[in-house]
Parts: sequence; C-alpha cells; structure tokens
Amino acid sequence: MFLWNWLLPDLLGASCIGYPQALGLLLLSKILFGGGGGHFSNKWKSAWGEHMKSKLEAMSPEEREHFRQQWEARCGKWKKEC
Repeated sequence: MFLWNWLLPDLLGASCIGYPQALGLLLLSKILFGGGGGHFSNKWKSAWGEHMKSKLEAMSPEEREHFRQQWEARCGKWKKEC
C-alpha cells in the first residue's frame, strides 16, 4: 500500500489506496499470477513427478541411460558426485 501510494500517483496519476484495497490487490495478484507455492503448484509437481516416474519405469535400462544422457546434455548434472 505504501509503495503504491508513494509511486503511482506521481508516475501514472493513480489515486491513493487504503488498506482494504491493498489487500484486494494482493489477493487478485495471487489469483492471477500464482505465487507462494500454494496447493495447486504442489498438486501439479506431484502429478508431474508421478508421470515421470511411470515413464521411467516403463523404459528399458538402455532407454533410461539414453534419457539421462539427453537430460544432462540439456540441463547439466543435477546430482553432485560424492
């Protein structure tokens, strides 16, 4: 709220807002843009993880190794060697 009232009236000619309006903007931005790692993002991560696990289990050892090599070539190693 303070940042809005400090910047936007001078920059864009917007009017000042109060505390309830600031909370409304915060809620609206979370709905529109996500954020905070809420329930839906955890559900998506879990579904993606299960999907990848089932795909890897269905692969032969040679296919898994080929997949791992492609992944490392694109993204680098994700585990540190001990």
